[in-house]
Amino acid sequence: MSATGGDVNHGATSAQRMLPDSYLLTKLGPEREEEFSFSFERHKVLWKEIAKKMKETNNNYNLTGQQCSNKLSGLKHTYRSICDQNKRSGNCRSSWAFFSVIIHSTNI
Repeated sequence: MSATGGDVNHGATSAQRMLPDSYLLTKLGPEREEEFSFSFERHKVLWKEIAKKMKETNNNYNLTGQQCSNKLSGLKHTYRSICDQNKRSGNCRSSWAFFSVIIHSTNI
């Protein structure tokens, strides 16, 4: 059993196993990317819909639209920080469980 109460998916990536709500968010947010580009006023409504869809997917995901927005922003910020660190000469290359997930699911 996982921390969220469901069975652990043995074919899942490490990101899916570690933080399944964050993984789901990286899939649901970018699906609506075109809608986000139309109107800033509508963002609140879109994030609320994403939070509702997450709750429908798993009752344990009890996030507000604002929390979803903040969480995806935090994931993108971490991604950018790792990219910047990896570009600097002399630094060890860093990795992260969500690195490939973020690359494939969002336009950063």
